[in-house]
Amino acid sequence: MCNFFRFVLVLATPVVAASTIRKRDHAITYVNHCGSRLTPVFDAGGKTTHAAAIGPGSSTRLTVAEGKAGWRSYAQTGGCIEPDGGNCTLLECSFDNPAFRQCDISRVDGFNVGITFTFSDPGCAGNHCLSKTCPPAQAFSNATNGGPSIRQCNTPNVGMTVTFC
Repeated sequence: MCNFFRFVLVLATPVVAASTIRKRDHAITYVNHCGSRLTPVFDAGGKTTHAAAIGPGSSTRLTVAEGKAGWRSYAQTGGCIEPDGGNCTLLECSFDNPAFRQCDISRVDGFNVGITFTFSDPGCAGNHCLSKTCPPAQAFSNATNGGPSIRQCNTPNVGMTVTFC
């Protein structure tokens, strides 16, 4: 986990079911483009949520409440250390400040599958890291070198699509 996110991990409002989206919540759609089944995992401050397992070409969805600080998500393919995704590629985000919602990809703790994320607002840039050697502009590879990989989107109620592989 990058050092920045080590300091912002805070318990905040919980992940809520997709059917109970409230004003300013954030829908996250997970898409599996890998060749095998995987389980999207969402972890925030020690509370871990496993989305429905999805096969190749399938998707599932979770909703993140506004105000969620220091959360991470990853594809559990069998080798990720739970709850925080050790050994795996991580999407790390913080939505605790409506004026500065931000995300990055990290391979500091390992790499298992490529991750691409896009925001539902086309005016906000997402990012991708598809190999264990992607550069710092795409993902943190150590705790300090990925600053250029951080993306932000301050659109209220912005959703995301997270694609694995």
